[in-house]
Amino acid sequence: MSKKFKGKPRDEVTLLDLSSRTVGKILSRMKVKCCVCGWNEAPLDIHHITPRKDGGSDELDNLTPLCPNCHRKAHCNFLAVEEMKSIKELYGESWKDYYYNSENEWKQPLKAMPVKFCPVCQKVLPKFHKTFCSNECFNKYQEQMSKIPSKDELRHAVETMPITKVGKKYGVSHTQISRWCERLEIDRPKRKSPSKA
Repeated sequence: MSKKFKGKPRDEVTLLDLSSRTVGKILSRMKVKCCVCGWNEAPLDIHHITPRKDGGSDELDNLTPLCPNCHRKAHCNFLAVEEMKSIKELYGESWKDYYYNSENEWKQPLKAMPVKFCPVCQKVLPKFHKTFCSNECFNKYQEQMSKIPSKDELRHAVETMPITKVGKKYGVSHTQISRWCERLEIDRPKRKSPSKA
């Protein structure tokens, strides 16, 4: 028994049965461009070549991808129908490949969540953790951040190495090294920028 979408079997679902947000995601995944000017910097509009009020359908051979400017031109009759190519003509039924998976099932996430790592133990963060995988790692991080080197040691490191290398040496960011320098009243030497030849 097949699942239905808004009362239609899956093989009868058209592009316009989906929400405009989902259609926008599908078109951007397909890297669809405006059929008139080739623009694809942001989500495109779907335009009916023959308007619905004149008997046009929601089938792919009556739909065309247009950028907002060309869409406005089309509604003001500044674009000829001959200039517009249908989605079916340009891409066929390939939109379904970007919405269904290989088993013809609905795709749940349209975008995969990025993988994040704990900065202390380098393990993959659990689903709802933002920065650290556990309180233990958070406490280790706090302890590491509180271990400021002596004033002479930090001054020597800052004078002899770039600040990013100093940060790597102590296991902190270059911003944290800057904060330590301010706290210990150490003036960081000015680095000479490479001259352009």
